Amino acid sequence: QDATDMLMSRLPAGFKTRYVVGDKGEDVVLIKKRMMEMGYYSGSTFFNDRYNDYMASHVRTLQSRNNLPVTGEIGIPELILLFGQEENR
Repeated sequence: QDATDMLMSRLPAGFKTRYVVGDKGEDVVLIKKRMMEMGYYSGSTFFNDRYNDYMASHVRTLQSRNNLPVTGEIGIPELILLFGQEENR
C-alpha cells in the first residue's frame, strides 16, 4: 500500500488505479505520452484522450516486455513502471 500511496501522490489529481478500454480523459493522454517517451506507444491517435483497442495493444506489449500479466489494462504495476520509478523518468 505504501508504494501505491507514493505513486498516487506523484500523479496529477484525478488519476485512477485502473484503466480499461472505454476510459477517456486527460489522464489517458498523460499515460500515452509517458508510454511514447518510454518507447511503448506510437501512432496517429497519440493525442486522442480515449483508451481504445489500439492503446490496449500497446499496453499488452509493455506488459509482455516487463513480465507483467498481459491483460491490455493498466493497473498499479503498469503505473509504477511508467511513473513510479525515478530512474525511468
